[in-house]
Amino acid sequence: MPFFNKSPLEYPANGFMPIRTWRDTRAPTAADYKQFIASDMWLDDSSNDWWICCYKDSTQAIWRKMAGTSAAAETFIPDAGTSPVVPTAANQISMLGGTGITSTGGLNTITWDLDADVLMTVTAEDATVATPALNNLNIVGTATNGINTTAAGSTLTISMASPFEGNFAFENNTVGADLDFWVENYDVGGYAAVNVQTPDAGEDPHIWWSVLGGEDYALGIDNSVVGDPLKLTDGITPSAGNILAEFYSANTFGYFYYNALINRRTNIGTTVSIQSINLDDSNIASHATLGAAVQPGGGIPYLALIQNGGFEWNLYNDTTAAGTLTMSFGTFAASTPAWKMTYAGERTLPLQPAFCAWIGNTVNGVTGNGTVYIVNFDTEIYDVNADYNAGTFTFTAPVTGKYFFSADVMGHDLVNATFFQQSFITSNRTYIGILINANVAREPGGDNIRLHQSISADMDAADTCYVTIEGNGQGADNIDVLTDAERTHFTGFLAC
Repeated sequence: MPFFNKSPLEYPANGFMPIRTWRDTRAPTAADYKQFIASDMWLDDSSNDWWICCYKDSTQAIWRKMAGTSAAAETFIPDAGTSPVVPTAANQISMLGGTGITSTGGLNTITWDLDADVLMTVTAEDATVATPALNNLNIVGTATNGINTTAAGSTLTISMASPFEGNFAFENNTVGADLDFWVENYDVGGYAAVNVQTPDAGEDPHIWWSVLGGEDYALGIDNSVVGDPLKLTDGITPSAGNILAEFYSANTFGYFYYNALINRRTNIGTTVSIQSINLDDSNIASHATLGAAVQPGGGIPYLALIQNGGFEWNLYNDTTAAGTLTMSFGTFAASTPAWKMTYAGERTLPLQPAFCAWIGNTVNGVTGNGTVYIVNFDTEIYDVNADYNAGTFTFTAPVTGKYFFSADVMGHDLVNATFFQQSFITSNRTYIGILINANVAREPGGDNIRLHQSISADMDAADTCYVTIEGNGQGADNIDVLTDAERTHFTGFLAC
């Protein structure tokens, strides 16, 4: 059908937006755009509904119903209705507006403009919802009534004069629905902020998080404490509940109140760290510390270095041993000390390989005619780390390193011996001692000779070391080795 001819509304006919009317037996669609312009009106004879073209471009038109005999286009469903107020299938929100309510059109945005003089009034079809108290706005949504925006792109915008005085609350009782409060600034040169403020003598300004029947958390300023610290607590205010974290201004100090504070993150190829950094470079007293402290009579402060599922090392101040600095391995409560330094500076290595052994009984006739004899140091005085075998008279290196060895052997009945010699036999090499002329070196008035030798040997893990002696010139193996812990012994330790 054509546009109405000679309608008094078609005025001005050649203006920028002339008001034109179209008549048809159906409602308009987005495809009705080619011969239309924004502000054209459409009368649907089949339902007596009036539509207006709000927008058009080269591909579509947007039409909105203004009035008619079918479903109302611009009224709110009252709270007493059987369903909540929601956008229609066409993404339309029906409303009845007055002073202070503005509908901005295409983006499905409803704006309430609040100031000191104008308040929002929501009106049902047959009654007026009670007006909020001055400058207070309370929007309540439930499963069956209230305000509910569900369609994508729907926006509820509340604009009010600054400063806004009073209470501002959002409530949502719909099961499974989220309630979010956002403050956003889309200007790239501006910022967005949420401010919570009380008078100097007022209560604590704070933000409170609560789960019904569960936990409470509050973050804010506790102005009941000198210095007005920023606190995180498990109460409803910063001054209630247990303190979880506490910070003071002027970059002075902060506290964390936890059984364990963990910096936990998956950083591939980089380090996860907790650091204490002092940025001042103008004073040699500008230190930085990481500390663990206990009260007198309490437990032990310690640092744990742990490979999950693997090795664990601890460094601690052993308050049960006069403050001895100790390094141990294993779970701290059952760890084994491996390094100790007293408060006076004496250092010990409780597990450092070290041993000392001697001959428990005199051994007769072992050499004298060129026989090489492995000295049977069969009685241990000590053996730290159990690396000496008293059955084979051999020390086995537990790790690669530099080892110190010393041995003394008291030979007896060297009457005609022309020489007497001692050696260390290691896996890497043999260390031969001084060749002694027995006829010259015997003890005065006797036939005993004492051999002594000390070496520093490089050894790999699992290398061995033992002691041999050899005598010659006797004509037979009749030289004895005397049992004497003071003069016949074999000792050694890991030096480095």
